[in-house]
Amino acid sequence: MRKLLTQIIDCCFFASTALSQNNMESGYQLINNYSPKEYGGVQNNLAILQNEKGIMYFGNGGGLLGFDGAKWRLYSCIVFYELVTLY
Repeated sequence: MRKLLTQIIDCCFFASTALSQNNMESGYQLINNYSPKEYGGVQNNLAILQNEKGIMYFGNGGGLLGFDGAKWRLYSCIVFYELVTLY
């Protein structure tokens, strides 16, 4: 009897765990990787900053990169500097 009760409890636990999984996220990639060709800079990104509007900025060997979640923008430096710090 005790073995049967343990099996029932185990089945309920595993069933509730399986049903609690969010199927909406299943199969969706949460991380996107972008190549230098896609963002228009060079390969080395040295600093990262996010502003209050959610725009991400990357200190890049080719200048300052901005990403709003949809498109990239390269802010070129007049004098070539590798941006290693953003604040």
